Amino acid sequence: MSDTKPDTPEITMLESGYEKSDVELKKLFPLTATVLIFLVISIVLLNDFLIRSEEQQYYESVLKPKSQELMEVRQRADSLLSSYGRDELDPDVYRIPIDRAMQKLVEENAR
Repeated sequence: MSDTKPDTPEITMLESGYEKSDVELKKLFPLTATVLIFLVISIVLLNDFLIRSEEQQYYESVLKPKSQELMEVRQRADSLLSSYGRDELDPDVYRIPIDRAMQKLVEENAR
């Protein structure tokens, strides 16, 4: 038995150190197109979500109508701070407007 080698020796990729065939673009193109389409759709959907979230936050903080109860409480507080009268809990205590009270406090401390 003799060691005979074939006329065209097969050299594998490991033996030569590099790949001798090129990438098949016909197989690579659909995968690349699918990834790009998925990426574009994801970016568009994320952008839409962020815009809607921002608009909702703006509506909640700026444009949402105030409740009737809150408006009544603020009106009552304003009327108590800007009018003369007696305290509801202690009738011996009198209430003066806040501006007048601050003015009197400054006058007393100036002496």
